[in-house]
Amino acid sequence: MSVNTNPLAKLVPEGETGPFLTTRHNERIYYASFTADNVRLPDIAAHLSCINRWIGAIGPFSVAQHCVQLADHALTTFTGAFPSQLSAVLDSLRERDARESEQHTRRRFAFALLMHDVDEYITNDFPGPLKQFFPLLSEYGDYVRSVVWQKYSIDPHWYSYCKEWDRRILINEAEWGLGTRDAISPKPSEKLSHIKGLTIKIDRHAWTPQDAEQRFINMFARLQ
Repeated sequence: MSVNTNPLAKLVPEGETGPFLTTRHNERIYYASFTADNVRLPDIAAHLSCINRWIGAIGPFSVAQHCVQLADHALTTFTGAFPSQLSAVLDSLRERDARESEQHTRRRFAFALLMHDVDEYITNDFPGPLKQFFPLLSEYGDYVRSVVWQKYSIDPHWYSYCKEWDRRILINEAEWGLGTRDAISPKPSEKLSHIKGLTIKIDRHAWTPQDAEQRFINMFARLQ
């Protein structure tokens, strides 16, 4: 997996380190020089468990809970639940390892889903509509995710399918959290009426940050 160039590196004067973030476990992460050496699972789990989806609009519902529930859905549902075009990707991936079982393929996708929002552990969950005005945020998020995914050997082919599921579960969250899918700001040229929510039973009860953190770590260990 090729890691993109850090888009912030060019914004820091030569010889300087630039601003840094201090993590839950007291590690310093310099944004302009973020590498795989900075990646720590305890920080990922701790941070995502305290960051709310929808910046709190649907109540306390953490990014960690969202990711764990998507991963769990991938593990428990297979036939008919994946995007229609996924079979071609599965065939492509299996060609690389003829011994790979359907169960293992499912686990790989679940792991990608668990880590699909991993960049937010150091960037926060900025609303999608806001990101449209600040493309550098998205570019940096893509860089952070690529670094983390390479560290944990997650195939980048999974990302487009993760985003499809992510967009579909957004429909579920809007409908049960705010009563209507019209609460979502459509992307350019997007017709929300054509997007189907996932057939998934969302645990609407918000997990505590401690519970979400532990469940994230447990799911990570389960998928390794």
